[in-house]
Amino acid sequence: MQPIAQHQKWRREVREILIVAILASAGIGLLTNAAFELLKSKILLVSLIGLTLTLLSFSTLLRLRAPAQAATLRLRGAIAFDASREKLSPVRISGYKFNDEFYEHLMALLAENAALKKRFLAYAGKKELSLPNERAPGFDFYKEIIESVIEFILINELDLHLNSYFVENEIDTAKIKEFGRNDLPKEVLRNKALDAFTKDYSERESFLNENFDESIGQLYYATGNNGAIYNRISIELPEESVITRMKDGTLNIVHPTFELSLEVEFDETSTYVDFELIEPMDFDRAAPYGFLVRVTTKVKSSIFRSAQEDDLYAWLDSYIARLQSLICIDTHTQKYDSQLRAFMTSRPKPRKRISE
Repeated sequence: MQPIAQHQKWRREVREILIVAILASAGIGLLTNAAFELLKSKILLVSLIGLTLTLLSFSTLLRLRAPAQAATLRLRGAIAFDASREKLSPVRISGYKFNDEFYEHLMALLAENAALKKRFLAYAGKKELSLPNERAPGFDFYKEIIESVIEFILINELDLHLNSYFVENEIDTAKIKEFGRNDLPKEVLRNKALDAFTKDYSERESFLNENFDESIGQLYYATGNNGAIYNRISIELPEESVITRMKDGTLNIVHPTFELSLEVEFDETSTYVDFELIEPMDFDRAAPYGFLVRVTTKVKSSIFRSAQEDDLYAWLDSYIARLQSLICIDTHTQKYDSQLRAFMTSRPKPRKRISE
């Protein structure tokens, strides 16, 4: 899904058709005048010819429809960890970066609050699985923690991507608005991971013994001895952007030109991951959990927007591509399978043994 690139293509096509239509109209006008002089007594025929040509031009333009105003991409990912009533243990999915980031941030969030950790492990450490229509007590809290960590990773990826995009493309800083923790509305900070990680380290017990020297510059990222994380989120967006959260929990970034929505869904159902990718391998372990991220974009169509203006919004395409690469477990599994097949086919064939 490349909403900005699709609109650029549509705009080029419309402009080309408009130029052709103008030239054709001029030609038709001259021909019509000439025909009228020759066929003065046949005004009705000339009028019908002109009407037919006009309708044909409009039908050609109508076939060039603008890209859909709204498009949704569904990204299916996987997370894996072992849990008991006392602790969490890592379970790696080989080469799958998202699961590593998820576990690191989940542990960091639980390190912030002993009560929160105890409540999370009370549910995560249970041995029996609950059905969707018979959820055990504690599921809603468990779901909220997992979804908040997943959403935080999406926000952090957006922060990192935007920062590098605007620098690499030399976008005028006057056209960019920066969103720090204090610029985010309360409903956005309902995300427990976002709230915990962006809170000033000087107010957090996990960093009491740290002595950061900010005289040499602002601190953007730090980790505590217990695994806690400080992340000074600084989301750079085109000016006039607004970050909100909808009633259903969806995170929304709204701008007069575009809208980006991120929705995370986790329901404790398992998903398929090739067992050979799981580390450490354990055939008795339950399959990794699956989750879903819905990425919805809306882009306002305009044939008058310049390519330079599009540079301010083209990060949407590359950010979506970045999420696809990071999250899609099916793509990762297929990549692993193709690499394994390539390795197996490239192995030298054993030599035939010559019997004596």
